[in-house]
Amino acid sequence: MLVDKHANRRNRPPEYVQESFYGQLLHILMVHLPAALELHPCLSKSSTYLLAAVHQCEVTQKGPLKTPIYSKMGRTEVIDINCVQCRFSVLGRGLGPSQAVAWAYQGSRLGLQLLEA
Repeated sequence: MLVDKHANRRNRPPEYVQESFYGQLLHILMVHLPAALELHPCLSKSSTYLLAAVHQCEVTQKGPLKTPIYSKMGRTEVIDINCVQCRFSVLGRGLGPSQAVAWAYQGSRLGLQLLEA
C-alpha cells in the first residue's frame, strides 16, 4: 500500500512509498451509495464500493527469508479491497529470542477475484 512518509509532518508535501502490511481479513463489505448530487457533483450517479475489514498484525521483526514475525495483533481498519493481496500462508508459532511467543507467515500468492451476481 502507498503511504505518506511525511504523514507526521503536517506542512510537508506528501511523498508516497510502497509499504507492506500484514493482518487477518475479517470481513468483506459491499457498500452501495445512491446518487446525491446535492452533496457533491461527483456523486451524480450511484456507486458500489468493496471494502475489507482487516485486523492488523504488529510485525516486530523479519525472519531470515524476510518472513514477517509478530507476537500480537494491532488495530482493525477498513480499507479498499484493491489494497488486499491474498496469500495462502502457513502460520507457525515458536519461541522468539526473548522467549516470547512469536508467529510467522510463509506462503505463496493467490489471486482474489470478486464476482458480482
